[in-house]
Amino acid sequence: MKKTIFLLAFVAVSFAAFSQIVPPNQGGTFFGRVTYRPTYWDDSQVPGLAVVGGSTAPGLINFAGSSDVKVYGFDGGSRDEDAHFSIQLSHAYKEGTTLEPHLHWCETAAPTSASDTNVVWAMTYSIQNVDGTFSAPTTLYATNSITGTNWTHKIAGFDPDIDGTDLKISSVLVGSVKRIASSASDTYDKDAALLSLDFHYQTDAPGSRENLVK
Repeated sequence: MKKTIFLLAFVAVSFAAFSQIVPPNQGGTFFGRVTYRPTYWDDSQVPGLAVVGGSTAPGLINFAGSSDVKVYGFDGGSRDEDAHFSIQLSHAYKEGTTLEPHLHWCETAAPTSASDTNVVWAMTYSIQNVDGTFSAPTTLYATNSITGTNWTHKIAGFDPDIDGTDLKISSVLVGSVKRIASSASDTYDKDAALLSLDFHYQTDAPGSRENLVK
């Protein structure tokens, strides 16, 4: 009997710790029979090989010296290469909160000059709720420096973040990513390899209570 009581107590404590339950009067969200802490973080991802080349498309290059794996390489120099994508916000999204866009990439070779270390990225996007009308796209920028070690995994954060005011679940973002190699600030003259795009967002529940509304 004592073992049974101990086991039940252990399971209850473990579940509470795992779920990080927070009472509603402390900012938690009640969802069914479980109350969740105010927010978690997750991301909507665009795999690097899922983007579609634009008018000046990046080409596939060998990954980390292997011809068996390819990634898209955005040229250095004066050629501004672009690719296009879209995402839909999850039903777990905490409506009205900020989206934080990032780009994962790698340097691929040593620059001609050791001081030429910067890569400039641009992301152009428009986002809208279901039944809303898309506005003219907005462009965000990110400048990132190489580390000096080929195929180092880098993250470029676009500035500013995307204002989530009035955004709902199932909002769709349509966008493009471009390397602005022609910019005076982009001094790295080798390929920048795209790994992935992602948009960090806050969640307040595992999903929505209804099919189309939170």
